[in-house]
Amino acid sequence: MYRARPKSCSYSVDGTEAGRFNFAGLRWRNWGSRTPSARGYLVDNHDQDNNGFQRSRVRIRLLDRVSFPSGRRYYAVLEILGGENGIPRNRVPLVIPGGD
Repeated sequence: MYRARPKSCSYSVDGTEAGRFNFAGLRWRNWGSRTPSARGYLVDNHDQDNNGFQRSRVRIRLLDRVSFPSGRRYYAVLEILGGENGIPRNRVPLVIPGGD
């Protein structure tokens, strides 16, 4: 679990490599707020055309902050706001650990 301002992270929407999002070089604004946002890169999760793993600029935002009695907070949704090379807007649900 990422505690604060991850510079890189990955997440699979369906548990497969094909559904994996890999983010790198993230620079966050307003971490801890209701909607922190970051700029960074979406990195290919496979090298299908044998030209190396491509990096495309992307903007993301975290939404739906959930707080637990212990004081821990998590975000339930990662929103891709778009980016270069035709990266579309998309919302990805995140797994929230069980209540603590």
